[in-house]
Amino acid sequence: MQTNIWEWEPGFFDVYGLNAHEVVPSAPALLALKHPDDLAMVTTLLHGVPKGEEFSLTHRIFRHDGFVRLINTRSLIDTDSKGQPALLHAAVDVLSDWGLPLPSGDVPSSTDGELMLCLRARMPEAMIEAFQRHRTHMIGLVHHLYATVDAEDVIQDVFEELFRKPNGFDARRGSLANYLNMHARSRCLDLGRSQTKRRGRENATGRRDLGEPVEDEVLLGLSDLAVRAALAALPTRERVSIELAYLGGLTYRAVAEELGIPEGTAKARIRSGLLRLRGSETFQASQSKDEVPRNH
Repeated sequence: MQTNIWEWEPGFFDVYGLNAHEVVPSAPALLALKHPDDLAMVTTLLHGVPKGEEFSLTHRIFRHDGFVRLINTRSLIDTDSKGQPALLHAAVDVLSDWGLPLPSGDVPSSTDGELMLCLRARMPEAMIEAFQRHRTHMIGLVHHLYATVDAEDVIQDVFEELFRKPNGFDARRGSLANYLNMHARSRCLDLGRSQTKRRGRENATGRRDLGEPVEDEVLLGLSDLAVRAALAALPTRERVSIELAYLGGLTYRAVAEELGIPEGTAKARIRSGLLRLRGSETFQASQSKDEVPRNH
C-alpha cells in the first residue's frame, strides 16, 4: 500500500504464531512468514489482483521453529481517486494446526525450502538428507580449493554448524548448496591462513618433532615417486596428516591445530599411516632396489 502502515487485530498475531511485541506489521514482515515454496505464488497474486475485487488464497505459513500451518487469506484492495492501491482489507481463516513441515518419509524428495523448515524443526531425517545430498560435491570443492586440508573434517565442521544453527540457512536467499559451499570456502580459507602462520613459526624455530625410528625410516623414502603413489593410497585422514607433517614441515602440535583435532589423534594418524606405508608393497620394493635417497 502507499504508506505501508498496517494494523493487525490481536488474533492475527496468534494465527502467525507471533508475539505482538516481536514484529512491526508491514508487507515485508508478512511475506517473511509465508512458506518459502509459496512465496512466489503469493507475491504474484498480490501484484496481479484486480483492484477493487476480493480475492482468496490458500497457502502455508511457518514459525521460527520450522512448524507449518495452512491458512486461507481473503483480501480486498481499495483504490484512491487516481486508481492507485490505498487500503488492503484482509481476513484469515486457519485451516490446520501447527505441524511438522513434512512427513519423515517425504524428506528425501524435499525442496530446499522444505528442507530448510525441516532443519529448523530439528528433524533427524533432514540432517541426514542434507548430508547425503551435498557431501560428495562439497568434498570435491574442498579438494579443489585446498588439497592439503582434510576434506572430511571441513565437511563435518560445516554440517555441525548447520545443525547447531539451522536458522542460518534461509532458502529464500539462496540454495542450500550455495550456503554450504560458502561456509566450506570460508573454513578452507581459515585453515589456509592458520597453516601459513604455523609454517612461519615452524620455519622460525626450526623445530620438528618427527623423530621416532619408524618415522625416520619411512619419511626418508617419501621422495621416491613409487612411494608417493603409496602415500596417495592411504586413507585421507592419515595421508593429509603426513603431508602436513612431512611435506608441510609441521610438528605434531601444529598438525593437530591445523586439523582441529587433539595432538594425540594427530600423532596416532601419522604413525598409523607411516606404518601402513612402510608395510606397503610399493615401499618395500623401493627399499629392496635401493631407490630411496638417504639425504634430503
